Amino acid sequence: MNVIGLGEAGCRISNYLSKYSGYQTFQIDVKNKKYKNFIKIKQHKDHESYEEHYKPLKINIVEESDTVLVLCGAGTVSGAVLRILEQLNSNNVKILYIRPRLSELSSLQVTRHRIVNQVLQEYCRSAKLKEMTIVDNSLVESLLLDIPLDDYWAPINQLIGDTFHMINFFRKSSPLLKSNNAIPKTAMVSTYSLVDFSKMEEKKLYDLSFPRAKSYYFGLGKQFIKENKDILTQVRKFISLNESENCDCSYEIHQTDYEENYVYGYHHASFIQDQDKNLFTDQ
Repeated sequence: MNVIGLGEAGCRISNYLSKYSGYQTFQIDVKNKKYKNFIKIKQHKDHESYEEHYKPLKINIVEESDTVLVLCGAGTVSGAVLRILEQLNSNNVKILYIRPRLSELSSLQVTRHRIVNQVLQEYCRSAKLKEMTIVDNSLVESLLLDIPLDDYWAPINQLIGDTFHMINFFRKSSPLLKSNNAIPKTAMVSTYSLVDFSKMEEKKLYDLSFPRAKSYYFGLGKQFIKENKDILTQVRKFISLNESENCDCSYEIHQTDYEENYVYGYHHASFIQDQDKNLFTDQ
């Protein structure tokens, strides 16, 4: 899989994923912060100039592999995103979008985020992108305890990167058991969640509105599976509590060599999230 980070947030996550095998990673930004596979883009003064003056970059992706572009729209360099997607043949690309903490942004940064976020979701609806997964930095931070100020982003990037990786891993692995659930073709906006299996409590990484489908991946230790005979009953109960008339749920149970159990959710929606209908109207 190709994982391309654009801007500082995207580059940090892409760079973190480079530690796993199976990923060809790239980091696109104006400054190299000791990234593994840095690609320099010329710095411009504003968002619009990155698109207007864009020159194709040397991104040597593996053509037959999936491609994920990781970014946060608040940064100025995100103005190049549509040109990069054009270069990559965007209908074969997925987006991992990092939603920033809006309360700590300037009004200009908030506007940039809203424009990029909404435009990319519209690209999904028109099938110019395969999918857009949204992760909210503020919700990720709320799941972490005692984040050190001198290395603030490391645990946040690790949680996002590990969740992304584990869901990809389970989706490509053969489960012990699974239920079937077809995700609607129009449900192209998504997010992830973490589930505490002992309490069956779920924490979403973005507050996705009106989900149409939810997939859950149960990575359970070999010894735990051997000692607990009612696992399937517990899983089915959890699934029944989360499905509704408008939202189907499915599960996969995987056996792992880990001592701990890991359960991840993958939620899908058709509606544009955080939509601002006045964003592109003339004032």
